[in-house]
Amino acid sequence: HAEGDPAGAHVLVSLPDRDAEEGLIAAAAGRGVAVGGLGRHCAGPGPHRAGLVVGFAAPTRADLARALEVLTSALQHVLDPRR
Repeated sequence: HAEGDPAGAHVLVSLPDRDAEEGLIAAAAGRGVAVGGLGRHCAGPGPHRAGLVVGFAAPTRADLARALEVLTSALQHVLDPRR
């Protein structure tokens, strides 16, 4: 599930849990794409939502397309490691 930022600079991608969040951040980084986890924006006792904060204001269209391909592949791997 993805939610757009009203300011138009970020998309929040919801994930099932923190393990998926941390796994996807690591998998994306290993493929050369940096994304931020929603967990780092949470303060105080949980439970907190898990997800990614993906910025899209600065990258070129080509860079954004590549990043989305990488994130899609990484997400499939994290959610189903048999892929």
